[in-house]
Amino acid sequence: MAYFKVETGGCLEKKGLLQVRFSMFLDESDKNFKTHYVYVAVMPDSGYPGEHDKNGSPVDIKEFEKWIDNLPHVWQVNPFHNHFIHVEPTIKDNEIMEIGEKFLKEAYIKWNAGNEIRLFNDRPRFLIKTSLSRKKEISDRITQLKISASEGKLEYHPSKDSLRKWSKEKPKTTGRLMGTIDIGAGTGTRTNYAGAAYSRLDYTNPANDTGIIDTWKIWIYTGTATDCHMGCCTRSGSTVTVRDLDSFGPVNAGSEQTFTGCHCDVVTGDLICQWSTPGTAYIYFGYTAPANTWGKSEELAVGASASWTDAGYKQLFAWYGTGTTETGGWVNYSKVLGVASANISKIDGIAIASLSKIDGLAK
Repeated sequence: MAYFKVETGGCLEKKGLLQVRFSMFLDESDKNFKTHYVYVAVMPDSGYPGEHDKNGSPVDIKEFEKWIDNLPHVWQVNPFHNHFIHVEPTIKDNEIMEIGEKFLKEAYIKWNAGNEIRLFNDRPRFLIKTSLSRKKEISDRITQLKISASEGKLEYHPSKDSLRKWSKEKPKTTGRLMGTIDIGAGTGTRTNYAGAAYSRLDYTNPANDTGIIDTWKIWIYTGTATDCHMGCCTRSGSTVTVRDLDSFGPVNAGSEQTFTGCHCDVVTGDLICQWSTPGTAYIYFGYTAPANTWGKSEELAVGASASWTDAGYKQLFAWYGTGTTETGGWVNYSKVLGVASANISKIDGIAIASLSKIDGLAK
């Protein structure tokens, strides 16, 4: 039967709030269970011993595939959906689980109906600046969550009656009635593979509008991306600047993984970027993109600028993001530091749409 658990690897501090990740799973009794029941290679810690090019891709693809085929394989149940919330660190475990049950129900109803699963939160109230004491409070809360998870307290299995009722319900129309943004080439399997622990941005399908990316999709070929990040970048010549990132925690291989409840600032023309901690994961890509991919073998960081290197060939990665334009008036401010509120998109690097207060006063 379908269930969810709090994936503590995806719980972290984001702009002054506690990010909590719900990972949702199916079992054999659920519709289309086999979509995320996958046969995957058990990757050795030493990784692929063959030669890699400067961009982290195996030089000999056939040899790489042969090596993968000869590894031990196991059947693995991947999440059929993942969702984030951003909340105060004072939230209690039972409150987190109540929220998770609500989103599991909505996701399960949409899954059974064959609908795309788009789950939305109330707009998070991020902070302009996060104090060290606030960061410690969130860090301590994450430690508590890990303890609760180890004790089995952050996993919820609905009753058979509840699932039976959910399976008969029709999806409700929910979401934001705003413009739709998309960025990246889309997911799916490709014919080539690249090490996920290499920062990359893809020119394919730059962002078509300004707002917030709330949904990311990624498809890992093999291995587990232990600490995966996706975001939006700008490029000027060889200089790349990271506008914003979402951090997922671990991402399994073998099926498309979707993450909703994300919150990544995006501006028209931005390019999609991705990075994972060093490990043994490989991501799908193909050579059919209309423009080159740029990369760098170091971690992505919000606001950081660096000189990146052209990959030298055209690539199309299995990444994709969608979101919404966000607009709204200001109540208590007409100007900030002499600048009209209508002309301000960010304060101290935080998108205006993400802020509820400025210096303690509602904007």
